[in-house]
Amino acid sequence: RASDDVALKSYDLRSWRFIALNTEKGPLKDAKVRQAVNATIDRTELRKVTFGAEANGQNSPCEFVSGPFVGSSPYYNRSVKVTETADKALATQMMKEAGANESAGRWILNGEGITLRIGMNSVLDAEAKDLLNQIGNQLSEGGFDRQVHKVPNSDWVQKAITGRLSDQFDALIGKWSFGVVEEVNAQFHTRGDGKGTLNIFNYSNPTVDGLISQYDEAKTDTEAQDAYHELHAFLAKDLPYIFLWKLDTKSAWRNEVRNNQIAPYYYFTEIDSWNVDG
Repeated sequence: RASDDVALKSYDLRSWRFIALNTEKGPLKDAKVRQAVNATIDRTELRKVTFGAEANGQNSPCEFVSGPFVGSSPYYNRSVKVTETADKALATQMMKEAGANESAGRWILNGEGITLRIGMNSVLDAEAKDLLNQIGNQLSEGGFDRQVHKVPNSDWVQKAITGRLSDQFDALIGKWSFGVVEEVNAQFHTRGDGKGTLNIFNYSNPTVDGLISQYDEAKTDTEAQDAYHELHAFLAKDLPYIFLWKLDTKSAWRNEVRNNQIAPYYYFTEIDSWNVDG
């Protein structure tokens, strides 16, 4: 930033971070408990301890998202607001509506404390240092017991995204990256008949399946956007995922390099147009 010979350029990798929640078994099967967990997560504090970014600071390294698209996407529903900070009152309300009681700062449901087993794709630790522990700490402070584990990348690829870790975890932290088309059908459609191939916890909801069908059958861009806008809004309420943020990425360029266009998914896709002065 301080150099006169170098310019910084932002580019969008079209990737976002999430916490997938196990909606099929365990305490998170109840949507009210999922809503309480979401209200317990303080994204602003996570961003601060993970990236050193202050609230409302300039040049923040990441942008919060409320659904399964980056903010620049035509599918992003801007009417769905991001929950940037924790809301203890809402979390308490949701847990009590779920039938839980608070005892000595811990939530008790059906006579037992709630222990959440949380895993994170190990490769994310390099780009979001200590994110796993920080999320665990926030949940612990919010009354949930937690066990945290790093999932080897081979297990993530072979087991997590194929829905084979449902018996081992209540939540999994990861990221998705997209190309030009940001389709999320594989992440949220009911698994089966070649669909839902990336459905981490085998989430299944007929409303979601219907909206994905509307997207698939759309004849115009507007119809496709309307279907995905509705999907975004529904997922923000049903919470098979807690949506965190997408990273704002920057590259440093010598001023002599001209006409450089950075492709969002494959960095050097449009290199043919670049040239160097002198």
